[in-house]
Amino acid sequence: MNTNKCAPSGALVNAVWVAEVYQNGWGVPQDYSKAHKWFEAAAAAGNTDAMIDLGRLYEQGLGVAQDYGKALEWFQKAVAAGNTDAMINLTRLSVMDSKPEAAARLLELIQMRLISEAIHVPAALGVADLLAAGPKSADELSKVIGASAPSLRRVMRALASFGIFSQDSDGRFALAPMGEFLKRDMPGSLHSAAFLFGGETGTSTVRLFLECVKTGRSATHMLTGGKGSFEWIQSDPELTKLFNAVMTSFSAVHMTGLLETGLLEAYDFSQTKKIVDVGGGHGKILSEILKENAGQRGVLFDLPHAFEGGKNTIAQAGLADRCEVVSGDFFVSVPAGADLYLLSRVIHDWDDEKTVAILKVVRAAIAPHGRLILLETMLRPDGNTVYPLLSDLNMLLITGGCERTEEEYRALYRAAGFELTRTVATKSPTGTTVIEGRPLVLG
Repeated sequence: MNTNKCAPSGALVNAVWVAEVYQNGWGVPQDYSKAHKWFEAAAAAGNTDAMIDLGRLYEQGLGVAQDYGKALEWFQKAVAAGNTDAMINLTRLSVMDSKPEAAARLLELIQMRLISEAIHVPAALGVADLLAAGPKSADELSKVIGASAPSLRRVMRALASFGIFSQDSDGRFALAPMGEFLKRDMPGSLHSAAFLFGGETGTSTVRLFLECVKTGRSATHMLTGGKGSFEWIQSDPELTKLFNAVMTSFSAVHMTGLLETGLLEAYDFSQTKKIVDVGGGHGKILSEILKENAGQRGVLFDLPHAFEGGKNTIAQAGLADRCEVVSGDFFVSVPAGADLYLLSRVIHDWDDEKTVAILKVVRAAIAPHGRLILLETMLRPDGNTVYPLLSDLNMLLITGGCERTEEEYRALYRAAGFELTRTVATKSPTGTTVIEGRPLVLG
């Protein structure tokens, strides 16, 4: 659900809410035509988020005839009214109007991988930590970190154009909001992610992109002589440490606006007696759910490499008396008898065959009237972020898994003995969706 930038009246909020109910099928049959009608009413009254939603409906031909001209018109109106979120949509469609601009934009995208590598540079050199105390010039930074000042200035200038750093009239650089997340001590820091996906580790996999597409194999599989991605990670203690740090930071980012209020607003855990968090890493999500529901018990279940981190998280949350930390292999078994099994960003790591195998193990363990909950970056036709598509490509490269649509999840659930009962969009900025299932009655 978007947040309107124009502080609308109650009537406008209601119109947008009704539109989103029809758009997402929340409690009613999904109906893009009705969503269009309500978004149009809100947009006519000045709601800029409704203008963006209308533009997307016209762009994708949902509930209306596909019309790029009308889509462009609504995006332009939203930008003119001060909604900066519309700019990315406007830019995407605007390149269709002019071949020279389209070519220039394509050239930018071809070179865009340099930005990922450029982000790795200040992460590796600790630049964000140095800027935490205040703005500094490239000369000042280079003296501390031992880098070439002219070269560092060029990298910082490029990243400033993307809003990661800022540059003042004296040429000094400071942290912008995105740059804050490159600090090591920032809650939800992505410093470790810049290391994992940039530099030698990142380029070793990206260079095999074409081969991944041609063969259907992951880059990890090719690089390691047939090992799976998790087997590869666990074979290197330093890589294991880095991976665990990345997964913890991802939990914070993917659940931003979700753990604080959104997940507990989007889905009711209050009637659950016992939760098993399968592949739960260090237990960030499970601990937040248990803290909000005092009568519940939990089991944090993952491979041995996550055990100590999980114990620390549970202990720090004051939940050691209500939550066990257990190591094991979810392809073999999971703790039995719980009435809710939670798998957060686990299933997208695996192909369909292995996904069904995991879910069948859960099916054998779950209580008869229990619930299966996946938290995944689901591919939605009305999604408002490109992250799920980028994550899908990352899965292609690294794990051999994929992001999926609701219908694809429905088929996997049924193959494993579950019925997909509903999906619930959340406030997560990366498109996390609650995917609920219940055991099919066998017999």
